[in-house]
Amino acid sequence: MITLPPPEAFQFVKRTYSPGMRLLWIAVVVLIVASLSNIGSAAGLFDRGTHPHGCAGVPWYARGDVVKKKILARGGITLASESPQELRFSGGTFADEPVLTWEFRLKRGFFQSATVRLVPNAPGKQYRAMCQSIADKYGKKGDSFRFREDQPYGRTTWIFGGSLSGSYKIFCDFTEQGTKVTYEENSRIELGSPSL
Repeated sequence: MITLPPPEAFQFVKRTYSPGMRLLWIAVVVLIVASLSNIGSAAGLFDRGTHPHGCAGVPWYARGDVVKKKILARGGITLASESPQELRFSGGTFADEPVLTWEFRLKRGFFQSATVRLVPNAPGKQYRAMCQSIADKYGKKGDSFRFREDQPYGRTTWIFGGSLSGSYKIFCDFTEQGTKVTYEENSRIELGSPSL
């Protein structure tokens, strides 16, 4: 049986704060706890738009065999190499652009991040088109830095989620080797082992 403290125990709160101020303090405490514990991210309280649920039809925390099955089913893709930490593929298309390589990184055997390197084709134009495609898909403009047509580098970043580091990230990079897109999932791996 649960016993509650006597009403006198709450007299300090009643005398010190008005009812409106008590509600404000409760709201502040709830928001702080939610943001620190990633509850806000899980509940979608702080998401500014949709977020990636994986990459190329592969959901976050899919087992390595599921990643392989889903990517090879896309057609025109071959398995280049396989290890417990990474699956590499070549060929196929991503957002209607030909792909040079696909790299799916696994942590404890489950999909956590992926990098798609595109076949270089008018790289500056390709980079801008890929950034626009991501912005259209997720309803959010990325943060860009140091990109100009005459410089062989640039990056646009999208961060989704409620934690300070972000639960989901997308990076679109423009380098001398061409355009690459990286998807990362950062939240659930910190909370414990996946349960699939």
